[in-house]
Formats: sequence, C-alpha cells, structure tokens
Amino acid sequence: MLRRDLRKIYRSFSPDADQKEALQAAILENRPKGTDIKGKKWKPKGQTRIRLTAALIVLLVLAGGIYAAWHFGLLTQAYQAVLEYRQEHVQEQNTTPSEAPPTEEQDSEQTVLESYKTLVSKYRTAIRENWDATRCMEEDISILVTFLTEPDQLSAVRMDLDENGVPELVITDGNVIYDLYAYVEGKAVHVLSGAERNRYSLTAANEIVNVGSNGAASTVYTFYRYSMGNLIVDQRVIFDAGVDPENPWFRGFGEVEDADPISEDDANAIIDSYPTVEIPCVPITEYA
Repeated sequence: MLRRDLRKIYRSFSPDADQKEALQAAILENRPKGTDIKGKKWKPKGQTRIRLTAALIVLLVLAGGIYAAWHFGLLTQAYQAVLEYRQEHVQEQNTTPSEAPPTEEQDSEQTVLESYKTLVSKYRTAIRENWDATRCMEEDISILVTFLTEPDQLSAVRMDLDENGVPELVITDGNVIYDLYAYVEGKAVHVLSGAERNRYSLTAANEIVNVGSNGAASTVYTFYRYSMGNLIVDQRVIFDAGVDPENPWFRGFGEVEDADPISEDDANAIIDSYPTVEIPCVPITEYA
C-alpha cells in the first residue's frame, strides 16, 4: 500500500530536486525485485548483455556446426569424386596397348610353354639320375637318353612343323630326334619316340624320316608328313633280303606288306629325295 501511495504522489506532484530524489530513493528501496521506478519489469544492463552474448555464441556455434557439416559433406563428396576418377584413370592406364591383359591366344601359348617345360625337366632329371631303359620306358621317354651322361648333350627345340601356329617340342641331339611332342586339344601329346634301331630325323621341308632295322638283311625307310600330332605316311622304301635276295628293294604307300618291288637305283633315288638336316640346338639346361 505504501509503495502504491508513493508512486501516486510521485506522479501527481512536481517536487523539487531534493524531494524528487528522496521519493525515487524510497520507491527504489521498496519496489518489487525486477521492476523499475515506474513499476515496470526490468533487467540489469550487465545481465542482459551477458545473456545476449551467450545467446549469440550459441547461435554462432550452431551456425558453425551447420556450415561445417555442409562443408564437410561437400569435401567428402569431392574426395569421393577424386577417388573414383583416380580409380578410373588407373584402370584406363592398365588397359593401354602396352599393358593390355593377355589375349586368349597369349594364354594358350603360355599354357603350351608351361606344359613343355614340365616335359623338358623330366629329361634333365633322367640324365642326372642315370635312368636305365626300363625307367625311361616307364616315364615314356626315349631309351636313347640312357646313352647320355650330361644334360647339355640333349636339346629341346620348339618348332612349328605343320605351320598351324602351335609349336611342337623336339627333343634331339641335333641329328636324331629322341622324342616329338605336340600340343593338341589342350594337352601335350607324345607323337614319337626313337630307339637305337628305330631312329627319326628331320628334312628341310619338315618331313620326318624314320629308319628302322631288324638287322643287316632288313631295313625300312618311312617318310612321314606331320600334321597336328599325327604322322602321315608319304611313302616307304623297304630293303628285305629275306624275301628275295636277288631283288630286295620294295616301295609302298601304306602297310609294309603292300609294297611293290623296285630297282636298287630307284630305291636310292627315293631315299636321296628326303635329305635330312641338322636341327638347331638349345641345350635342355638353357631351355626356357
């Protein structure tokens, strides 16, 4: 009641300065907390500034967080884009002509070479371990290997005998073919194997000459054309004194029994028409 009366007095009169100051002091002393001299609510300026400052800081933090999240999102997207570009660029570099992935033909060639390497290693082992004839036959290699004492006495040569794009593997000492392998339908095939009285050699035209003998009175010369793992008989010349000592020479194009008599001169002419050549050698110790 007193405060209300004091405010009415303050509003109704125009006191002098001393009275006004006394009235203001009395009102302020008796006013409710948080009100000004006119009874209105108020807040100290310092407290208001603190709260405004705190509110501003909170807003700035929130704004900074939002901006950071947005900015980080953009950075993440940019980083991901860079990674994708680098990956695509590396893939393009890896498919350049100089570093292109192997073709099916190259894969096939590599498979052939690996298969032949396995075969060649068998001959190195056979010579170093001194395999006998029985062991050689069990391992399906020529028994001529038993006459060798050092691996470098034998050679392994890749030659495309039928010119079909797939090389054959020739195991040779340069003059005699010990074994011949071909790669047919995904695997190595053993085409022929020589022996002491059953020897094979090669002509300049890649024909294969086989000379088989049962003794001084019987020799068969067989001339083959080679094609994709097969030996195709071109013709045969047979010397067999046991059939006709006076005319021992025969010529045939199939089985030995189907041969017809010819003169010795004709027989020698046929044999001479298949001159054998020396095969370029690469010792099996250097084969790769």
